[in-house]
Amino acid sequence: MNKSRALPFVLLAGLILSCGQTSTPAKRTEQDRSGWHTTVEGALKASESGPRLVVVTRSGWSGYEKSTFDHPALAPVIAPMARARLDLSDDTTRFENLGIDRAPSIVLLTPQGAVISKIVGQRDISVIKRSIARAIEFPMTRSELLGKTDTASQLRWVEVSIEEGDFESAAIAAKRYLGPGRSTEEAHGQYLYAYVSAELGNQTEDKKLSEQHRKESKTWVDEYLKRYPAGEDASAAKWIGIVLNLQGNKPKVSEALIQDLLKSDSPSAFTRQAVIAYSMEHLARAEKKLPAAIDFLTRAMADSSPWSEDFLMARATLRLAEAENIPYGIADLQQVATGRTIMSSEAQDRLVMIATAPASQPLVPGLILFFQDLAMRPDADGAVRIRLARLYLAKGDLDRARNELKILTAADGEFADEALLFQAALALEADRSPVSAIPIFEELQKKYPDRESLWPARYGLARAYFFAGELAKADKLMAEVIPYLSARRYLPEAFLILLPQPQPPQSLAMQLADYRKKIEDIKKEEGGEAIFKELLAGVLASSKGDSSIAETSFKNVVDKHPGSTLADDAYFELAKMHLRGGDIEAAMADLNRIMTSYKGSDQFEPAQQMLAYISQYSQFMQQQMSAPAEDGRTPRR
Repeated sequence: MNKSRALPFVLLAGLILSCGQTSTPAKRTEQDRSGWHTTVEGALKASESGPRLVVVTRSGWSGYEKSTFDHPALAPVIAPMARARLDLSDDTTRFENLGIDRAPSIVLLTPQGAVISKIVGQRDISVIKRSIARAIEFPMTRSELLGKTDTASQLRWVEVSIEEGDFESAAIAAKRYLGPGRSTEEAHGQYLYAYVSAELGNQTEDKKLSEQHRKESKTWVDEYLKRYPAGEDASAAKWIGIVLNLQGNKPKVSEALIQDLLKSDSPSAFTRQAVIAYSMEHLARAEKKLPAAIDFLTRAMADSSPWSEDFLMARATLRLAEAENIPYGIADLQQVATGRTIMSSEAQDRLVMIATAPASQPLVPGLILFFQDLAMRPDADGAVRIRLARLYLAKGDLDRARNELKILTAADGEFADEALLFQAALALEADRSPVSAIPIFEELQKKYPDRESLWPARYGLARAYFFAGELAKADKLMAEVIPYLSARRYLPEAFLILLPQPQPPQSLAMQLADYRKKIEDIKKEEGGEAIFKELLAGVLASSKGDSSIAETSFKNVVDKHPGSTLADDAYFELAKMHLRGGDIEAAMADLNRIMTSYKGSDQFEPAQQMLAYISQYSQFMQQQMSAPAEDGRTPRR
């Protein structure tokens, strides 16, 4: 099998004309995002003329949206437009009717709400900018375009068909431009036909038909470049040719086309795409030639490319794949991170991810010094201090982490709510002090009710109320948070401050539902709240390593209230504590007590699973002890 086929054909609908993405700074401020409606109706009713832009997000205005729609290459284009931004789950029925089943996506609508065009999934800024510009130029639906007889409208119909994934219809319509004509419009039609043929070749499962489509595409790519070597679609055509030649196992031809792009149209987004795809997908992944891939990216940067930061990020990814090259990969990321561009934030995030990964402790002190320098710059934004706080946590320095967060809170700027959320999470999870976390969560709710951290704060506050024993408040707030979580497909990024790892919203909703069931049982039981507070005292003591106080609390529950709905929880906590202390026999006794005396309780199944784990572990250790040593003798027990 031709291993070059591992290269994905990433043209995708919408890469119709070249429009390079710039690398100038984009500072995140509230004013940058002013004018956004929170409903589709709001955008439709707005007084602005022209198309309405609807940005469909996964989980609020997060990384992709900030780096795309706040980018200085795109923000001025959309600023005059009536526009809305909302999550997919905020208007599910409408988006389903529009054919939007995932996020991120964009939809361009007429003032009456009819679809002009749509792009589903993440795309390059140049693609989105081009699509919006064409929608402004042709503010009409696909069916309205179909009724037009002028060539410009007919070509726009082909473009919209490509954007919406109707490649077969687009191919039929574009085929009419395959004659000897050499006008600008006919040239664009020939390019579109080459493009859509490549897409059809990539999508069909019939190998023979796929090869036919690709052959047809390559024929017209070559013909286009022969007829229009300086045509406005020349760079896009070369990119298609690069992919097709790699798929046809002709990497030398592809590399020659890339070198041509670097010389003739270095600022083009297609040049960026070609260099990164060739080095990472072909050389590194398909050919397993990591040094060659790194060298290729280095040479591309030496050509003074405007995409040097992108190439540095790609080279860092490759260098970080090998232990001996990790310092060089980090140096690449630091070079980008010190800049003042959109890419700088991504590089900083990747550095923090590296530092917080297992076995990365030796790297943390150096990265802390690096971020301390960044934070001291006059133009540093709050995100740098958030990242610095994460690094202090990776080092185990909670006091310094809190100091960074307090600086942001005092400044009351864009990141103040995130800093408060972080502080509350530290109080709840690191300090095991729900009582301390509650006022911080409450302050965030009061001061920043319109920010994306609100619902993560409400989720955290509900848990803090529960673990502080304030059951009435916990129950009331959980009843409000559960419907929010249940209706969502994705969680806002701010939830990751509270969670050890990403989780689906439904899992969190089920967790809170279980808490509410526990609260209901406690309320039914005479003295239930007092017993629960005794149990909580043990849980908090155990989490802080005070096993003596914890054991006293748990035994108070099981000895004084053996019939309580919380007795099985106390036995289970005892078992966990004994297991952590290495007393396996005591842990098994606690778990067996649940199995015999509390059948059907909510800890019955977890106890059963833990007993099975202990049994498997014991068998494994016995096998290890019984296995002959390397010298052939049985080791001592």
